Amino acid sequence: MKKIVVMLILCVMVLFNQNANAQSENSNEKDVLEIKSIIKDFYSNTYNPICPEDKYDNIDNSEILDAVKVRNKIIKDNDIELYSKDYFKILYSDVEIKFIKIINQKAYASFEGITRFKCKDKEDESGMKDDYIVELNKNHNSWKISKIISSNPWDEDYFSEIATRSVKSESIDIKNVNEKNVEDYLKKFVIYTQKDKLEKIKKERKLNTKKWKDLKEEYTKKPKFTHTETRAAGKYVNKGYNRTAVRNYLTKWAYSFNPKYPRLKIFWIIPRRADCANFASQALKAGGIIDDKVGDYQWAFTSPIPNKQSNKNPRYSWYSAKGLYNYTRYNCGSNNTYGLSGIPYWLDIPNQYNNQNLQPGDLVIQFENKEPIHVMVVHSTGSNAGNVGISAHSHARLNCPLSKLGLKSNTKGEWMGMYIRGSYGYR
Repeated sequence: MKKIVVMLILCVMVLFNQNANAQSENSNEKDVLEIKSIIKDFYSNTYNPICPEDKYDNIDNSEILDAVKVRNKIIKDNDIELYSKDYFKILYSDVEIKFIKIINQKAYASFEGITRFKCKDKEDESGMKDDYIVELNKNHNSWKISKIISSNPWDEDYFSEIATRSVKSESIDIKNVNEKNVEDYLKKFVIYTQKDKLEKIKKERKLNTKKWKDLKEEYTKKPKFTHTETRAAGKYVNKGYNRTAVRNYLTKWAYSFNPKYPRLKIFWIIPRRADCANFASQALKAGGIIDDKVGDYQWAFTSPIPNKQSNKNPRYSWYSAKGLYNYTRYNCGSNNTYGLSGIPYWLDIPNQYNNQNLQPGDLVIQFENKEPIHVMVVHSTGSNAGNVGISAHSHARLNCPLSKLGLKSNTKGEWMGMYIRGSYGYR
């Protein structure tokens, strides 16, 4: 009899545990679905990088709420000043969740946000893709966002005093954050939301926008230089440059990777698996720029010395932002010099920029402390430098206006345009 009673008790306990586990799983599944819905709503509406809406019921932290409101107001004011009110039209906005980690009443999530949009005066559609990390709190059975970290360069440049890294830039990249290290990663960020700093950001951005507006017409009447071909006798001839082919290539591969040109894992060339120079080189190749394995400056996808940091290493020039800059600027292809010919000028120095200078297929190079750190490809021209559309990798951009990437009008010597004249080869 005792054995029967014990067996019955054990059966009841097993059934109870199974029921409890089922309820726990159902509860966890419900939380995950709710968190996914909140993240999608937050990215597509509240924190949209192009057209944010004044919808803030998904934010839990009052300081973050104030900061996000300032961020969105800056974006809207900037767009109204630089473009017409209905210049941007959202075509698609969604998120791809990488992971969700729930610990009691707190949750962490990593996701990739993508927005496709149409600029009123651009033929091709535009788009951008960035990585995000969010922290959420559960209060009164409802999840809300308490912290947001974005890889969007605009947020980093104009929102830096609101969400600033407290560690050096060499720290773990947002793409490498996972369920194990996400808590430590978020602890390395300090959130600044003091009212005086928010006001300072608003005033500085307003000044930058005014300067961009002043650049619209004054410096777009006369070309800074003319594009002429020398007819002097020489060993080489200009093979031309197919800008339409470049634009088609950018449209096809902006959001993905061409398996023919894999991302390189050599750390000195591409820290944190950046792919900007590789993608820009692919675009140049698609436009007909010929491989160059001769002279002091070389450029090609293959190389017998892939690990060497040298301008004479073709692969270094292909994969490295600095290497590609050195090649396009200093190779100086001509009737007597083999390879690419480029003409540099500064986008952020008013008397050098002219909207006739940049054409689809040209390069835009970003500098930091006088060193080239990022390369993008011109997809479309604009009435001012901030309206030039670029396509790039790391982060994925398709025909995106430079003003959406943090191109400030009060900088000098940080943004270079590189006009590509073509490449010179044998007759």
